[in-house]
Amino acid sequence: MSAEGLTVFKKAFELYSFALVMDFIMVVGRVHVRIRLLLASFLFLSVYGQTSGPYFMVTFPAVIESGSDAKFCVSLLKPNETLQMNIYLVHNNQSRTLLQETVEKEIHHCSHFEAPKVEGMSVQEIKVEVKGESFKMTEKRKVMFKSYETLVFIQTDRPIYNPGQTVNFRIVSMDSNFIPFEQKYSTVSLQDNRQNRIGQWTNVSSRGLILQLSHELNAEAPQGGYQLIADTGNRLIRHQFKVEKHVLPKFEVTLKAPEEHSVGEEKLKLEICGKYTYGQPVPGQAVVQVCRKFRQRYHEAPIISPCLSETVELLQPATTYSPVFSELSIESSEEPFKCGAEIPITINYYIVGETTESYSIDLIYTVISKGAIVHHGHEKVEVEDSADGRKGKISFKLSVIAELAPVVQVLVYSVLPSENVIAANKNFNVEKCFRNKVSLQFSPSKAVPGEKNTLELTAHPGSLCGLSVVDQSVFILESGERLNSDKVKL
Repeated sequence: MSAEGLTVFKKAFELYSFALVMDFIMVVGRVHVRIRLLLASFLFLSVYGQTSGPYFMVTFPAVIESGSDAKFCVSLLKPNETLQMNIYLVHNNQSRTLLQETVEKEIHHCSHFEAPKVEGMSVQEIKVEVKGESFKMTEKRKVMFKSYETLVFIQTDRPIYNPGQTVNFRIVSMDSNFIPFEQKYSTVSLQDNRQNRIGQWTNVSSRGLILQLSHELNAEAPQGGYQLIADTGNRLIRHQFKVEKHVLPKFEVTLKAPEEHSVGEEKLKLEICGKYTYGQPVPGQAVVQVCRKFRQRYHEAPIISPCLSETVELLQPATTYSPVFSELSIESSEEPFKCGAEIPITINYYIVGETTESYSIDLIYTVISKGAIVHHGHEKVEVEDSADGRKGKISFKLSVIAELAPVVQVLVYSVLPSENVIAANKNFNVEKCFRNKVSLQFSPSKAVPGEKNTLELTAHPGSLCGLSVVDQSVFILESGERLNSDKVKL
């Protein structure tokens, strides 16, 4: 592609990338870049010059949390002289030095810096300078610093109340790292189903890190949906519950059945379970009725809609994949990463064209989660001709810790002998896990009414624990919006 054609293509690609909210920014110097729309999550810059090196790459998240411990990663390949690398953060014509390093050989490492504290969001620039006696290059890329809202949770002791019962609730505020802090609320109010304010607390704060309050409902309280509203001064947090006249059920019945069943099968497997709220089985009989859906038109006989079951006959084997261009790919994972596990991340490379001689390439990989680089590494790979062409794979181990949840993104890139850059990225889900582990046990584990029992609660140092006790029957009647890991937006 000509320089003019590549410039037009690059401008179009930059506009396309900008509209997709980039996860990474990559500053690439002295490298010709082949861009595919598959890589629209990244922004590359092409710089023309001599072809003997050096090549430098600086990667950093496109959005960084205000005031956080931020990280950027640097790779410099084929330095042909002593070079001075300087990296700055530029805003309002003021520069802050992030890195000053004299380089004489290849480097691959990451550096930390304290992100500036901003209100809302602030777009600034990362400026990279690399210079030697015969080489000088300067590149800039934008980065956004953003302040995130704190997490505020409201929890009631039950999702449904009878008129006349007492509503016990608590409010806790946490930062983005789930560390509770003291929060002042200008008002905390309770509204009934007609949006009448029936309870109010003003200028209250969580001095013990948890604010606990209660309100006794009127014996003639109207039935319907109620809500609690906490005002922090710049946002409102709401939580809903119900008020209805009800009698708690003594037991629960569950039914498990297949989603589909063929009309040709004589037996239908069902699992019906009746349990008291304390876990013991319920004696009795179950009457099960299985019906087929049908559709009836006016003045016509009923038309039964039968189920359809199909069998696919011994599948064709997949053909060998032969890419047209050199490319990298990251193997997928069917299941979310488990906390505490070490997961192998496998990277495949396919090299097309280039030189006929054997050569080596650097595969550089970066892992990001929640706007921060959490892992960085590289591996030099010898590329040789084989019966299957120039292809192969490498793997690295990723330790799954709480900070990686709920999603990690892996980026891998490489500079080929032709000075084309190839890259790939993939997202992996991580199960919601938390740094602090909590255990709650009764001794004995089962007891009859009136029997003495001991409750033991253990947690990691620094944990903030809140307990509530409620009859399990309440959640059979109304599950409500119970606070659990799914409610926490990591």
